[in-house]
Amino acid sequence: MLSYIHYNEVSFMKERITKEKLELIQAFLRNHPDVIAAYGYGSGVMPQANHSNQKKDIDLILIVEDLLEYFHQNIELNPNEYTRGSK
Repeated sequence: MLSYIHYNEVSFMKERITKEKLELIQAFLRNHPDVIAAYGYGSGVMPQANHSNQKKDIDLILIVEDLLEYFHQNIELNPNEYTRGSK
């Protein structure tokens, strides 16, 4: 199941996502180039039956206007997110 999160309007499924997870996602989006929308998925975003409460990665699909431009900007803003060979 995807959880829709739009950074500018912060639309999301309030009854399913915790405030802490929403704040983590918003902080991530503030520190990255502009996105049109972000879709969170998996147990790191939405609680799921039979999954432990241990800390999980938050998986996001980012929708951007120009993928190449996004990566150029993001490499400058967040160089630690990339391996040396991809820069």
